[in-house]
Amino acid sequence: MDEQLEKYRTKVRRKEFFQKIKQRLISMVTFSPATNPKKDETIEIPDEQLEEEDLLASEPGEMSDYVSSDDEDDGGCENENNQNKDESKMKYITYGLWFCFWATCWMIAIELKFGIVYLLFSALFGIYFNTRTEPKRKGEISAYSVFNANCESIKGTLKAEQLEREMIYGPLAAATH
Repeated sequence: MDEQLEKYRTKVRRKEFFQKIKQRLISMVTFSPATNPKKDETIEIPDEQLEEEDLLASEPGEMSDYVSSDDEDDGGCENENNQNKDESKMKYITYGLWFCFWATCWMIAIELKFGIVYLLFSALFGIYFNTRTEPKRKGEISAYSVFNANCESIKGTLKAEQLEREMIYGPLAAATH
């Protein structure tokens, strides 16, 4: 029982910690003062109020009575919308800052007569960082059917058989097969 309670307390502490870090990062990027989460969102229960019989009566997965109110749906939809707007604002501001940094470095490279070289390296880095470099996960289907078990292709792939049917019978007849 104590182990279960300790896991719950650790989970709550971790959640509060990450919430504070998130708020600090948002305030740094958006240049707005840090806002503390609402005091009533987190319910702190002192040890004296936690009675063993309440915890023993609940099933192992039923710690929902002691979960903070932001997990419950009691009109928190408005807060989620505001939070999503703040996150999207932060994302656009971050992208804007990265673009300004990149453009400034490009202007410096142009002054040093390396503008084209900088542009080409930027394109190569962009291609590299926007592709996955880690190996394929187990059970994941590849876009190239030759790498899949039984040469299975993904949905939406144009196969030679389908192309042949469409050329001979027309596109509507090929869709029925």
